[in-house]
Amino acid sequence: MTAGDEDSVNEDEEEEEEEVWACLGPADLEADLAAAEPQAAELRRSLEVDIDFFTARHAADRKMASGLQRLCAEAELLQFNLASMVAKVAHGPLAPGPASWGPGSDVFGPEAQVPLPSLSLAVPGGSGLAEYLERLAALPRCVAVARDLHFAASKLDVRQDEKDINRDRLEVNGVEVFGAQGGYQAAVAAVVGALRAGDAAAGLPAWGEEATCAAQLLLSNLNRTTSGFVAFEEILKLLDSPEVVISPESAKARPLEAALTGGVALARAHTRYAVHRAEGGRLAAFDVFVCFRVASTALRQLAAGAELQVPARVLIYRSEADP
Repeated sequence: MTAGDEDSVNEDEEEEEEEVWACLGPADLEADLAAAEPQAAELRRSLEVDIDFFTARHAADRKMASGLQRLCAEAELLQFNLASMVAKVAHGPLAPGPASWGPGSDVFGPEAQVPLPSLSLAVPGGSGLAEYLERLAALPRCVAVARDLHFAASKLDVRQDEKDINRDRLEVNGVEVFGAQGGYQAAVAAVVGALRAGDAAAGLPAWGEEATCAAQLLLSNLNRTTSGFVAFEEILKLLDSPEVVISPESAKARPLEAALTGGVALARAHTRYAVHRAEGGRLAAFDVFVCFRVASTALRQLAAGAELQVPARVLIYRSEADP
């Protein structure tokens, strides 16, 4: 058979197929579809995706991240409490006498902070109070947020710092300073004394007049103007909604705290915030801790005119005393 003959046969076959399809009626089409249905069903089954698997995995990952965040927050508070205890024993009211305690940077310094795991949250808000309450109930008991504080001598506002300290309480290495009694100068003197004692016990160079500027920088970032703004900003990000009003419960705030030992200064500020319905009625309360730590070597650089971004942690706990 020649090539021309083959082409002729192929054309004849195509014409026959077109004639066959042209003659198909509705019953023929229904029969073909019925015959193909088992294969189509099998294909659908093979393409089905188990959505429950992905949602369960997401929920498990979120629960794990939430648990890790709480552990990191507890480690942050525990490290501060331990540093405060060491400072009390080494340089504070519990000090037995002159002693060398060595550098504390490995235990309490910025490098000793545990990295925070990321946490995806369904932040309350949305289209009504019912949805807000649902998301509020779903929030973890603890949320930890990483922040940076800008330390710079050029940003010092001594007048504002004096106002803040005069209406607050400060605890330095276990010794409480009442602003209403000693004022800003007493607070600066307490921090300067703690800086000198801590660095001397760690074998670090002695402080000169720059210690005053270093103490002022520490207090400036610890005071309610700075730490309170950071705390309120983060609580608003987490809880703000047109359905509610968020207000600080200043009377329930703990004293500002500073622990200085082994060449490291740790600071912690606490505030409690209440969440109310817009039309009235308390919904929840949250304790917020702003914590940061800075090496005394960094404070020396700052006192000399440097500017630094100091890592801070904002730890937000839902109060166990919720209504």
